[in-house]
Amino acid sequence: MDGVPSEYNSQTIIDEAESKFQSEGVQAAQKVYQSALLEWVDDVAMDDGGAIQTDRVKEEIAKLWLAYANLNKRNNLNKSATEVYDQATRCPVSGQIVNIWVDFAGFLKERSRPKMAQKLYLRALVGDERSGPAIANPDDQQTLWDGFLRMMQTLRNKPDLTLKELKDAVGRERGSAAQTTPSTGPVSAAKPISVPSAPLESANLSRIAEEEIARPAKRSRWEKMIVETEILRAASLESSATILVNASKNLPPDIETLWFARDGGSVPSPPEPPLFTASPPKLSDPSGKDLVGGEAALKILRLLTAETHDGKCLGSAVLEVC
Repeated sequence: MDGVPSEYNSQTIIDEAESKFQSEGVQAAQKVYQSALLEWVDDVAMDDGGAIQTDRVKEEIAKLWLAYANLNKRNNLNKSATEVYDQATRCPVSGQIVNIWVDFAGFLKERSRPKMAQKLYLRALVGDERSGPAIANPDDQQTLWDGFLRMMQTLRNKPDLTLKELKDAVGRERGSAAQTTPSTGPVSAAKPISVPSAPLESANLSRIAEEEIARPAKRSRWEKMIVETEILRAASLESSATILVNASKNLPPDIETLWFARDGGSVPSPPEPPLFTASPPKLSDPSGKDLVGGEAALKILRLLTAETHDGKCLGSAVLEVC
């Protein structure tokens, strides 16, 4: 790919993950994406000298996030796909790539989750109580506003709803939230958007959000329910072990020093069976509790230490084992 360093080519990782998926299953493919994302994000985050073409690598990381989410969607792992999308939008390296937000919003709308999609648009465009807008580029913001508007026109069955009216509604909603939320300082996300006021029927945005897309009242009892399952295979476990072993061989110097100080210079290795075996009785305890149990051992000790009427100890006892 022109202009992209060979070590940060997303298509290489995507092809590797697809090969793992075909041979070992979805978990092995997930591990490929997870390992690459962790490594690439760390490389960009710690690149202070400008050795990496940061902008191009950010785009490649975004492509990995989207391919990772798509892998989960293809296998009906919708909850996992949602988690991957959410992690992608919060990624410190590629979280400002607009394609991630557009794809995530489309996924939520496909799954009839307009309320979640609205929260996503608001987090991208005006921020929340903790931070400002996640998307700062004006062109990217316009792309998201257009998608937000189309979604609200469909939900409200109001095709003549304008972008100005939508922004006014968002501004009023954010303004009322700022007045009812105690704060010791200004909150940028709560400030109304500076656009002229315009009338809007049922402008309360929270009310709009509650009106979900109509769904069937009942489902057939024979309808196939898709359940997310993860199947453990020997090959996927071996793949995970290989990733961990390789990671342990390329540790940062400070962590490697601590590792050697604690566990020596040996690399981790899988345990060999048998993992657990019964321990033989220990004869080092004179009470014999490892053989007969604590209660029986106590009775035997009392017999051994019992005194006769003249103050002498018996000193012996006969134990009959049935």
